[in-house]
Amino acid sequence: MVSRIDVWQPASVNRSNRPILQEGEHNLYVRDNIGLYQGKSKIVNRQNGRVYLTNKRIIYLDNEDVKKSMAIELKNVSSGEVIERFLRSSPKVKLYLKEEADVQQSSTKRSDSNRYKVMAHWVCIICSFNNQISVETNLDGDLPKCGSCGIKPSRDQIVNSIERRRTEIPTNVNNDQDPKPDKAPNQQTLRDDQCPKCTFINHPALKYCELCGSELNSSLSKKLKDRLNFTDNAVIIPEDVNPMNILLENDSEVYTNNKPYIKLSFRKNGESQFYQILADMIGKIKWEKLVNKGTINENGVKVNDYSPTPPPQQQIKGGGIHGLEQIGEQQRKQNELVLSTSLEDLEQLMYKAQDLIKLSCSFGKLVKTTPQNINTIIPPLNIKKTSNLYHQELARHISEYLTNFQLTKSSSMITSQDLYAYYNRYLVSTQGFGTDLIPHVDFNKSLNLFDSLKLPIALKNYERSGLIVICYKRNNDYSEFIVNFLRSQERSFTHDKVKNEILMSLEEQEADQDGYIEENYKFFKGNTIPEICDELGWSYGITIEEIEKCIESGLVVIDQNISGTFYFINRFMENTSGDTEITEELVNQIKQEVLSEQKNITENLKQQYYLERNQNLINFKPEINYDSASPGSNVTPISNANATPAHGAGVASYSLNDLQGLNFS
Repeated sequence: MVSRIDVWQPASVNRSNRPILQEGEHNLYVRDNIGLYQGKSKIVNRQNGRVYLTNKRIIYLDNEDVKKSMAIELKNVSSGEVIERFLRSSPKVKLYLKEEADVQQSSTKRSDSNRYKVMAHWVCIICSFNNQISVETNLDGDLPKCGSCGIKPSRDQIVNSIERRRTEIPTNVNNDQDPKPDKAPNQQTLRDDQCPKCTFINHPALKYCELCGSELNSSLSKKLKDRLNFTDNAVIIPEDVNPMNILLENDSEVYTNNKPYIKLSFRKNGESQFYQILADMIGKIKWEKLVNKGTINENGVKVNDYSPTPPPQQQIKGGGIHGLEQIGEQQRKQNELVLSTSLEDLEQLMYKAQDLIKLSCSFGKLVKTTPQNINTIIPPLNIKKTSNLYHQELARHISEYLTNFQLTKSSSMITSQDLYAYYNRYLVSTQGFGTDLIPHVDFNKSLNLFDSLKLPIALKNYERSGLIVICYKRNNDYSEFIVNFLRSQERSFTHDKVKNEILMSLEEQEADQDGYIEENYKFFKGNTIPEICDELGWSYGITIEEIEKCIESGLVVIDQNISGTFYFINRFMENTSGDTEITEELVNQIKQEVLSEQKNITENLKQQYYLERNQNLINFKPEINYDSASPGSNVTPISNANATPAHGAGVASYSLNDLQGLNFS
């Protein structure tokens, strides 16, 4: 048996701690408090996470460290089964992995000295399950649990089992011999398919007893097992098939009946629904594979596993108490059948609801087309509202929407009221009119989970107005954005004033009857609240709160007059004129900018003039090449015929305005 730890692949996670889905991939089911097993062994540091079931993968996201996230593709899963809860053991879903033809090559690099592991057996005193443990196991740490009920044995029982097994190993074992001990005298008469513990006769193809789980005597020869690269109990994990450095609890893969599988432990239930959706998806993948191969008829239909028509009731004969009990039992079964079929009809109605949503999305003309409708980069939230993970996944989905559409700059902020309206509008515009809007109760609960889920956004509360704002965590003080904007406006005012004075000559300035420069560039008039809102992308309420904080801290001063309210940088505290001072260096710099702009304008006009002029030329005489002559050059157009010179200059004319330069014959 070879290692199958290579089925796990790394999974990409976005900033909101949600998996990044592949093209054409969508979520089907989400569950929290999941632990992973590889065979019978736990996967270390993968015992507390969320599992996303999609149409292509099973994705595990660890709740403590998202870097440990990994996934397995559904194409590697052949079948599965549900293991019910037993005592302290949580319910699990066992997924059997597909066999690969070339996986045996990875185990050929093992050394002969580590080819086999000698295992000792110990029987659980609670459930009588026969467990196995390596004789080389270090017992200084935690003792292994029972593979069936999860109860730990006593240390003396494990020590006695290991010592008993060590005494049974022959001392003359070499690398070419099987390390299994010889049969005891009382076991010489047992058959190969008879269990040495309980003497139950099993099927010859089984490796372990069906009754007690003990190891059976294999009828395969030693040479055949070496040729098949086969181990009796455990699988040593080669280094080249474990790209994610996954650690197992017992440092080896142990499988029942040598069939590789993984297990998902559901600590808070949900295994039945997960398995049902998974089984349907695996069946769908197999069906599509058969269709692609062409093995299904054109009109082939997949038959459902259930019958929609109830079976006919049997007529109960007789009376008395026994007859009444039979009638009550029959009525109970009838009620169960009615309830089950009703739930199935409701499920079919939900499937039809999805079709109706797709139909509503086809009416795209009724929805205003926006860039969000064209390029939807956020996958929809496919999770039931009754799930315990609903509010957590909703918070992560809102975080993705904010980081992609609303909070696109470091200075961005948005109120909870605006976010509620924009987010619901986004759901309708991307998923159609049939989409359920998010209620305000669920929306507020999800906003309060930003901090506990370690998302990059947080809530900010203004005590004065009680306004709740959503912003990035890294920004606590937004005063610098307002101050930088006001300072840039002052610089722009000074620059424009000097530039206009340079462009206008002294005579034009004296003859400025409209008083343009005197009126507009006499002094800097400051900025208003709407201008700050438009620049920073804030709402009016957020800007008022932030500007009041700047005024209280002395960074900004206010000017209230009949024209309105204007805000400036506090130059009184700085005791300097700052950026509004006009220096000789600034004037020279602006002069150079003006000269460069004038030069670029002249070059562009010149090129545009020549381009339009060449396009308007008409070649009345094809033997004359007018392309060789350009304005301002001394090149004479080439002619194969005798052309009449223009004005007797001896040079052929290329201008349509000079008709004497054309030879009309």
